[in-house]
Amino acid sequence: MNGDGMESSSGWLTPAEVAAYFQVSPITVRSWAQKGLLKASVTPGGHRRFRLADVEQLAAQRLKGNSPVTEQQKTILIVDDDEAVAELLMSALEFKYPEINVVAVNNGFEAGALVAEVLPDLIFLDIRMPGIQGDAVCNYLKSNIRTRHIPIAAITGYASPENLQTMIDAGVTTVLTKPFNLGLVFAEVEKIQEPAYA
Repeated sequence: MNGDGMESSSGWLTPAEVAAYFQVSPITVRSWAQKGLLKASVTPGGHRRFRLADVEQLAAQRLKGNSPVTEQQKTILIVDDDEAVAELLMSALEFKYPEINVVAVNNGFEAGALVAEVLPDLIFLDIRMPGIQGDAVCNYLKSNIRTRHIPIAAITGYASPENLQTMIDAGVTTVLTKPFNLGLVFAEVEKIQEPAYA
């Protein structure tokens, strides 16, 4: 264990260890790596690892007040069982808004756990998913005092009047149809930059 309280037998840290050290979400650490703010290596199994020296360097930059990362980064969560759709939406958002953390999950159960962990600023939520429907996820989030304020944009390839009404009744702020009109997607993101969602 070093003087800062970080422990590493190999000189490498996991995303969870880095997150605990900086007191941020592992998603934030992943975003730092994706944006090149913190160097990462990938194991043969596909897991990110961070050199202790690089983490300490970033910590020193923060102490000097010239850190390249901020604590107030906004987070967008995409929930869609179609991985291709989720990746497309994620890529478009990351390109347009490099300063925002964007993360995707492929089922509603994982989304529920992740929302409680990171409290995203905006959720894009698929209406129809295996195992649990979008309106059930939305009702769950809106019934929780910690998550009821999060704006939710429903996304669907089945824009029947019944589906639209179900999601509106569940508390979504808007319903976007597939294929996406990226202008409408970006309009939802612009809303979280405004004081009304602060």
